[in-house]
Amino acid sequence: MEINRNGTLIVQDGGRVDGWRSYLGGTVLVSGTDAEGNPSIWTNFFYDNIASEYEPGQLVMSGGILSVEAGGRVLGEEVYLGLGTIAVKGAGARSGPSLLQVGSRLTIGGRAGDREPYGDGTLTIEDGGRVTSYQGIIGQSNDSTAKGYVLVSGVNSRGNRSTWEILPSTYYRGELRIYDTLDIEDGGRVIARTAFTGENSMVRVSGQSENGVESLLSLTFDLERLTKPRAGPESDDGGGDCEESAIEVGVAFV
Repeated sequence: MEINRNGTLIVQDGGRVDGWRSYLGGTVLVSGTDAEGNPSIWTNFFYDNIASEYEPGQLVMSGGILSVEAGGRVLGEEVYLGLGTIAVKGAGARSGPSLLQVGSRLTIGGRAGDREPYGDGTLTIEDGGRVTSYQGIIGQSNDSTAKGYVLVSGVNSRGNRSTWEILPSTYYRGELRIYDTLDIEDGGRVIARTAFTGENSMVRVSGQSENGVESLLSLTFDLERLTKPRAGPESDDGGGDCEESAIEVGVAFV
């Protein structure tokens, strides 16, 4: 599926669109539920080709905006936000939080494809929205012109915290690589097994919600790794800055 700069896809009221590999340069809205509480869904998962070999589904953004609202769900095996915005916000009246569920790597900012230039990508998770992945990459270590920005902010009226949870799996370590900017504020939270920062990165954890829920960056492993890049060929020259008011280390996933 390809949605160009002037194209629009709307999935609402419990509707469903299934795909394998989607290229987005226009506008997509996935919103709401049907009368029974079943969420609107857009999927980009595995594809069984003629040779009966499974290939990973992808959602590749080279512009435009993807909005997931009011309990809608977007599911993808891999998501590359090379240019544009993904906004995950709120919850459905009869369902859980709006959800972006990524089956492997979620990349914000960078290159969406071989033919695409490096671009700026933005992910916002607000008002109790939820994102899950097995690896997260904000910005790119090898190109300073690629900007990635993530904002996780707020708690909704039901008490659902805006959350990005990065889970470990057989093939992924549940790591968050931060080469640009991550803001967690007003009760939002990011949960990961471990995190690495690049030379020019910034992590800001600040504030609390109106009902006193503190913003949180929760890591399973030691905090030292947050301010130093991983050793090896992908390392940068030094760690970025971390402004912390609520960082927990050695906690279980919640």
